[in-house]
Amino acid sequence: GEPVHSEGTMEYGVDQVAKYEALLERIVGLDRESHIIVGEMLPVVAAAMEHGEELRGLLITPAVDNFSAVLAIKKRASRHPFVRYLSLLLARLEALYGFRTWPYYVNTKTNVLAGQLTRLFPDLTPGELQDYVDSLYPGLERRSYTRLYEFLLGEQHALERSFALPLDGEEGEKRLLAQAKERRAWWRAAQLQEVAAAPGTLRQPPSADTRGRFADLFGGAGNSAVAAARAGWECVALLEAHSPGRRLAAAGLRGFTQEPELFSTVREATKTATRAQGVELMLIAAPPPG
Repeated sequence: GEPVHSEGTMEYGVDQVAKYEALLERIVGLDRESHIIVGEMLPVVAAAMEHGEELRGLLITPAVDNFSAVLAIKKRASRHPFVRYLSLLLARLEALYGFRTWPYYVNTKTNVLAGQLTRLFPDLTPGELQDYVDSLYPGLERRSYTRLYEFLLGEQHALERSFALPLDGEEGEKRLLAQAKERRAWWRAAQLQEVAAAPGTLRQPPSADTRGRFADLFGGAGNSAVAAARAGWECVALLEAHSPGRRLAAAGLRGFTQEPELFSTVREATKTATRAQGVELMLIAAPPPG
């Protein structure tokens, strides 16, 4: 459950997490991994997709009573595969509709309505549920949130993870779907090669028609750089201030026979980088303070 302010009214939505998890299981390709963090993430993404254009130019500050979910939404990172998928979808919605989501933690004891909606929904009729809501917040109206569920039902765009939305238009949807299929083909080829490689052998990146050079900036231990290398891209420069992370990233790239130029500061890279000019891709994460 999640109260939402919309055009002078207060609305709330409530639904069963299990039916969304069943669709996420089909999309992500893993067995269902029920976890409280998925249930905490779903209302935020569902509200963002439902309201869309209404949120343009706004800073959305959902109150969440699970600290792990707060961190996952802020960092767009999680060990849970369903949350990672939902984080990408939320980022796409933010970019398309021009809003920003920044959750904040509230104690479960003070998050009475959202907590009780979750517990009472399976057992009460719609009328009884509304009576309970009115006893706490008179005038709060229930809204049927359907767009996220309909999106997850999409055979092509959901399964290929194009994250295409109606605002993209017909041509935009076709373009995003084609790009998604290409990404997925690279990823599947990389996974098959990973499985086929004998222990201790050197794994080459999968063949692809389109390759390019990229530079990785502040990527920590190099997870994004290694993923790009696995997809067939060549890392020519790696900038990471944290020396252990820089060493780990370099070691990961050596598994793909890549030896990028290594830098610890932007100043150093600007002065001495020789191979990073004119790269086709820049992977940029959050720089360290200062």
